[in-house]
Order: sequence, then C-alpha cells, then structure tokens
Amino acid sequence: MNETNNSIKEEVVSFLKTLPDDVTLDRIIYHLYVKQRISKGLDDLKHERTLSNEEVKEKIEERLFLKEEEQMDIEHILLECCKMRGNPSSLIHRTIHEFNWFYQSLIFDKSKILHNEYFEITDIDLIEQINHRNVPKDDDLILRSVVNLFYLYCKHFYGSLKNGDFTEFTF
Repeated sequence: MNETNNSIKEEVVSFLKTLPDDVTLDRIIYHLYVKQRISKGLDDLKHERTLSNEEVKEKIEERLFLKEEEQMDIEHILLECCKMRGNPSSLIHRTIHEFNWFYQSLIFDKSKILHNEYFEITDIDLIEQINHRNVPKDDDLILRSVVNLFYLYCKHFYGSLKNGDFTEFTF
C-alpha cells in the first residue's frame, strides 16, 4: 500500500512539474481530476467494466422521466410554448428567456417556479415533478426531460390565461 501511495505521489509531483509556474490552484485541481477520471476509465476498459452502447442508451432513457410518447423534439416543444403565448414569431425570444429562467430555477431555486408572483401552480402532478427534478448544473443528458417539464409548465400556466395576455410577463 505504501509503495502505491509513493508511486501516486511521484506521478503527481512529476505532473506538477509540467505545468506553468503561474498555474492557479483551481486549474491544478481540475487537471488532477481529469487525469484521475481518465486513469479510472482506462482501468475500467482494461478490466472490462464498461457498458455496451445499448446499455448506455438504456441508462440515458432511464434518466428521462417522461414516457417516450410524451417526448417531442426540443424545438417543437419551444415552438408549442410560443404558440400558447400568442404569436410564435414575435414571442420566441421571450419563450427562450422564460425557458432559461425555468432551467436556472430548477437548478438553483425551485421556489421561483412554485411560488411565482404572477400565478400559482395548482396541478399536483406538475408540482411533484418540479420538486423531484434534480438538475445538475453541467448535465446535458437531461435537457430533453427539462424541456418536457417546461412544456407541462407552459401548458399549465398559459392554458389558464386568455391567449394574448402574456406580453407583460417577462422572465
């Protein structure tokens, strides 16, 4: 065990010598993290602890919380959300801003969605999905599920207002 620790320490010291003198601590930590992940990945490959393409596809699909028949293309969903607000061509930028607000709120503060000053969500299923949706800041794999949740949110919000009354809402 001690020899392994010395070997790792020597490897880290050797690696640090290759970095420029003005490197920040954050960059050093980042590089070591990447090096560690690559090393672990290579070890997993060596010992055949990897997933097939089909298994990876299944894992990704498991992370998407909506049924396949409820999944739509991201662009189609955003266009449908625009239509709910009124004229899609004039409201696309607002819908994109609203989606950005929604996505950021899921990451940082779900109460902005659940206790909004303009409206209150009354759909219990939608509230449950929002409360149980954990969104890592850097995980692109769940974008589709977030967009689908945004669609349900728009359907709930804009379905309860008269078409065309949404221009004062900015997010």
